[in-house]
Amino acid sequence: MGGDSKGIEASRNRFGSCEAHHVGSSPEEDRCGAAGAVGEGEGGEEEGSLEHSGVRVPVRTAMPNSIPNVFWYGERGIINAVVSHVNTSGDFVGSIRNLLKATCWGTGNGPSWIEGISDAHLIVEVGLADFGDPDLLIICRTGSEKTYLVFLEAKAQSYTDSMQETSVLRAGKWGMEQEGFNSSINGQLTLKYRFANALSLWDGRAAAISESHLLFEAYKVRLNDSPKKSPGRSLAKPSILAGIFGRLGLAGLPEANCHYIALTWDCESKAFFNSPDVPFDYLPVFLGEDGEGRFSTMLDRVGWIGYKQLEEAIGLSNATEYKAAFATMLDSPEPPLSFYSEKRQGRWESFPSQIIELGEGLALALGTVRVQRVAGSYSIKDENNQTVGKISPNKDSVFIGVREEYKPLSDVRGQIDQARLRRRRVRTVDFVGMDVKSVPEAERLISGIKTVLAVLPEPADGTSEESETP
Repeated sequence: MGGDSKGIEASRNRFGSCEAHHVGSSPEEDRCGAAGAVGEGEGGEEEGSLEHSGVRVPVRTAMPNSIPNVFWYGERGIINAVVSHVNTSGDFVGSIRNLLKATCWGTGNGPSWIEGISDAHLIVEVGLADFGDPDLLIICRTGSEKTYLVFLEAKAQSYTDSMQETSVLRAGKWGMEQEGFNSSINGQLTLKYRFANALSLWDGRAAAISESHLLFEAYKVRLNDSPKKSPGRSLAKPSILAGIFGRLGLAGLPEANCHYIALTWDCESKAFFNSPDVPFDYLPVFLGEDGEGRFSTMLDRVGWIGYKQLEEAIGLSNATEYKAAFATMLDSPEPPLSFYSEKRQGRWESFPSQIIELGEGLALALGTVRVQRVAGSYSIKDENNQTVGKISPNKDSVFIGVREEYKPLSDVRGQIDQARLRRRRVRTVDFVGMDVKSVPEAERLISGIKTVLAVLPEPADGTSEESETP
């Protein structure tokens, strides 16, 4: 850290304290939502706002005079631009060290080995088959010849916008059966932990990197992993095994030498292991072979970094390609505090218990094959994972309905008081249904919705693997 770098800031959390080392070139206010234009340069500036998950965020967007030669898009583009910047920075190892120092670690103290990094390698989005595609692998070696592996997963959204529930649900798909679970931030980190355990068992000669059957069984019970993956998830691509993991000497690397970082659009005070907006059932699931949870005992190896901290740590303020990639997804390095309070208002846990129970009862009445619970509603899915119906909470009732274009609902309209039917818009889609205060009150409407579902093809069987959706 340079002479004018920021010192250590700390905030208490349920697991301990969060200590992040900022490697910035100039002091700023240490507050969530601090002003800062993306792409500041010599051009003029425009006032604007960003609508992120329904919350309008005021921003100042600078108009750069220069146009980059290369444009990257989305989360992958941001990571590619970061790697390109680090690779041409003139201090490759120093940049990696600064990134890890700027990370907020779960126990409040960064790993001691970071100061001793003498060599580093980056692997961008390598395909790990059953374990998903990590955005970035950081391999570090110290002067004492010890090797450490850091998995970094990036989201161009807040942790709470990406996370999915891990607890058992009666009314809907749960665990890894949920659509998109393996692409959620907690789902991705869970898979990387499982890969780290599998890597520790690999001797460098076996044809596959495979997790133990006992660990797989633990995840089948705790997280509803697919029996089709038995006896365990694996990676068997020779070019990756020999060309990357073997070549870099990672065979048999102990899981204790592996670390897990989430890069999300959040404020430091809302690092996911600190935040009251992230319930325990939305954290990554790290299990032992006995099925016991290990996450709370591994916080010294679990980290978070935001885009604001990342930009300061490795000097991205003048990185044209990074700024261009970032601007395709976000307009500010972090959200204001109001973002969190507004998001919290729509989540299930913010409603009375009787409303939560009514929503579950309506979902059960429809059946669980197509129903998936999300942060503020239940979604009824077709075979292409498109939402065809919604169950959404109100203050003293619950809305249940289907997309307006589904005509079979008209078959039951003669049996329903037309004055009670109403439209509810979710993002850009209109749903037609009713606000009800009991399951029997919705009996005829549920019958009509089941008629809609009966003509749709069955959803694909099995668990979809990790995929990124722009």
